[in-house]
Amino acid sequence: MEPFILSMFKNRIRKKEKLFYLNTNSIFDIASGSYLPGISNTKTFHKGQHYLNGGLAPLNGIIGTEQTFKSSIGLSFLSRVLKLYKDSCGLCYDSEFAIPNEERIINMSDDMNYGHKIEDRLILKDKSDYDMDGFFNLLKEIAFEREKHMEELLVETPFVNLKTNESYLTPIPFIIIIDSFSLMQSYKELDMVIAHDLSAKEQNMIPMMDGKSKSQFVRQLPLLAHKGGLHIILTAHITTKVQINPFERSKKDLQFMKTNDTTRGTGKQFRALLNILLETRTVKSLQDSKKESQYPDGSSSNVELSEINSIICRNKNNESGTTVPLISSQKNGIQASLGYYHYLINNPNKGFGMDHGIRSSKLLLKPNVTLSRHSVRKILKEDYEITRAVEILGQLCYLKNWWNISNSPELEKLSTMEIKDICEKLVNNKSIPIKDILNTRGYWTYDKKDKRSYMSVIDILSLI
Repeated sequence: MEPFILSMFKNRIRKKEKLFYLNTNSIFDIASGSYLPGISNTKTFHKGQHYLNGGLAPLNGIIGTEQTFKSSIGLSFLSRVLKLYKDSCGLCYDSEFAIPNEERIINMSDDMNYGHKIEDRLILKDKSDYDMDGFFNLLKEIAFEREKHMEELLVETPFVNLKTNESYLTPIPFIIIIDSFSLMQSYKELDMVIAHDLSAKEQNMIPMMDGKSKSQFVRQLPLLAHKGGLHIILTAHITTKVQINPFERSKKDLQFMKTNDTTRGTGKQFRALLNILLETRTVKSLQDSKKESQYPDGSSSNVELSEINSIICRNKNNESGTTVPLISSQKNGIQASLGYYHYLINNPNKGFGMDHGIRSSKLLLKPNVTLSRHSVRKILKEDYEITRAVEILGQLCYLKNWWNISNSPELEKLSTMEIKDICEKLVNNKSIPIKDILNTRGYWTYDKKDKRSYMSVIDILSLI
């Protein structure tokens, strides 16, 4: 006889709503994500497809030292998600007075020549509008108001609940970024500074008050995010720990953080409650031996592009400790397609999926186009098939290098076949012409009017 408690739970109505990760259409998606079963949107896949649940989690942190592109990455994620997900909205809180206007954020997805306009779905606020307490109250208001109107916000996702065989529902996304959380302040702190001299002992209480407030702030975010269907990004600064006892051995805040590093002005709950914590470690300007841009486009400066070496220190959706190679423009944020191309050339399997020479390359999925460092940005901007081929190869390469694919039947071909043979079989497969494969999309959406069909790299491998 089945225990009463178990039957009580089984008889409850299963929840149809769920928050999924929002794709950014960059290498961050495959680094942070996992594949979930979903509905089929083509005649080829009768039993359903695999959808990449990766990218922007409900709670995200981006940390790093100064000038490691934390803000650029966070604002890029916001901009890219708004462009991919119809009717989504974004709120940016600038605690550093560093973002001049909404145009700065809009430009952060300029490398995407597809998607929806975001100008009317973006709000920018700063510390002159709200202090920490005021912004927290605004967050509560947004969450509870969206919860009240949740039935109107729900849309059908391609993800399937295998127990009911029904598509999950999710609310139209609302993305909030706080840049930076470290410098978020309460007016009460300013009152204390005004009431006492800067050298007065009362000022020593400010960091303690700030840490307590920040811990309480972050503690409430998981509940608010899931009540209101919010996706929240917090950027924060890394600083070196102050060791009061020089003989005491320092402990790491997280396994994949450096021993003497900690986040500044975030409170203790910050590192414990986030779904994804991305740390930007090193930045290198992408220049050639003549100090000119490695990937010029004819209109930008020689120091515009930088390669950012990042690591996922915390990941509740997949493995932690994986690296995320990103390329960012100082003006226009993440350059996702160029990042995939650069990764294919410079990863441990150099020239993965390419006929790669000293001066030029050809993608094995579309060998009729020659790419060079001088032409690649222009071609990626104008040729969707090349952009998609670079994305597919980049994801396959990342899976091979970083995922545990040994026990995954869906990814078995990656461990048993050479990439050259995989590409040859895809180009010559009888199910779907390679041109049609390269005109699919790699991001999931609830927009029924999206003209492109979805295919994950697992779906593409299954064609072999």
